[in-house]
Amino acid sequence: MNAITQVDKITEPVKFTDKKRKLWLLGLVVPNIANATFLGYEFGPKITKKLFTYMGPLALHIIIPAIDKYMGEDPENPPEEAVTDLEDDPYYARVVKLFIPLQIIANLYGNYLVSQKAVSLEERILFGHILGLVNGVAINTAHELSHKSGKLEHYLSHLCLAPTGYNHFRIEHPYGHHRRVATPEDPASSQLGESFWQFWPRTVTGSFKSAIEIETRRLGRKGKTFWSLENELFHGWTITAAYHMFMLKLFGAGIIPTQLIQSCCGITLFEVVNYMEHYG
Repeated sequence: MNAITQVDKITEPVKFTDKKRKLWLLGLVVPNIANATFLGYEFGPKITKKLFTYMGPLALHIIIPAIDKYMGEDPENPPEEAVTDLEDDPYYARVVKLFIPLQIIANLYGNYLVSQKAVSLEERILFGHILGLVNGVAINTAHELSHKSGKLEHYLSHLCLAPTGYNHFRIEHPYGHHRRVATPEDPASSQLGESFWQFWPRTVTGSFKSAIEIETRRLGRKGKTFWSLENELFHGWTITAAYHMFMLKLFGAGIIPTQLIQSCCGITLFEVVNYMEHYG
């Protein structure tokens, strides 16, 4: 009996402990930087206003890279047998979803400031850059939600994508990119010798076209046309249209240039990552 007990103790698997559990909250640092920036701009001393307007470029090119450099490379991954338990742990899903209200707050606050007459043209452009940083990172949040099977997660993904209007990503990425990654047929994989500015228009237009083709085939298998109300692209575009109409209703047409800037910056930030990850 004692021998059996001893063997059981030896063979019992050690439960995996995620030592980086709290560090996953760093994924929320970008919208928090944006919200802190807007607070500092509105309520801080006049002498610091210029510094806060440049927080977008500073965060993107200095602060976040410095944090990344300080944290260093992480060679450790959880063992395969621990993956299921981690996926079932609601903590990680909550951290991902917590990004969404912070993103919405940043967009509301940023657009509110842009709508004020005292804000200069330079500040409007820089605020667009800050919002672009938030909404570009939000595409990564949409990526995580897109890989879930629940409808709620899919629509939350579309909500993340609404500011940039990049809703086709929800369709193209899991059902197109993952099947063709690192092949000539994949518009999201950069080719050997291709510059980023050659890649950018090819991936944006190619991914959009691919999403339409994927959704058309999916609906076709159900005996429906692309124009069916079941078309998820229509759902995503409706969410995007509603989002921007809501912002325009609240803050007026004066925010349109900033909205265009943030969308372009956000898409570009995301596609830079795609370009580097899949080059060649």
